Amino acid sequence: MRPVAKKAKKIVEDLTREVGIGEVFTGKVTRIADFGAFVEILPGKDGLVHISQLSRERVNRTEDVLQRRR
Repeated sequence: MRPVAKKAKKIVEDLTREVGIGEVFTGKVTRIADFGAFVEILPGKDGLVHISQLSRERVNRTEDVLQRRR
């Protein structure tokens, strides 16, 4: 399969796949809230990272770990 076809196949699979609890993703932070951050884990799908999961140490404010881009 050609690289372009593989990329297209991955895009379609990501658009249609179901996300399971406990799966680990790397993504872009789309919104910061008092209780954590919303991260785009797949195209058009956001997941919540709870404030307690942002660091090994206690985090008082989400902004202490994540920065807003302006």
